[in-house]
Amino acid sequence: VTGFPDGPPLKAGPAVADFLSGTHLYAAVMTALFERERTGKGRVVEVAMQETIYPTLASNLGMWHGSGGKLPPRTG
Repeated sequence: VTGFPDGPPLKAGPAVADFLSGTHLYAAVMTALFERERTGKGRVVEVAMQETIYPTLASNLGMWHGSGGKLPPRTG
């Protein structure tokens, strides 16, 4: 979570989901092209923006679960 420890949570500056979705889509397209070269068959590629965000939350969710439900500190 972003924000200063003594203040409210803040929204992340850039549109993180947009950047990550583009990165995931690039990897999916490259994988599909590689598969087409190997097998001669095309593939449909789909990337959901919400699913690209889940891995970014994993560290905070892991800290929250591992601490017995205590919220992790804000790190700026």
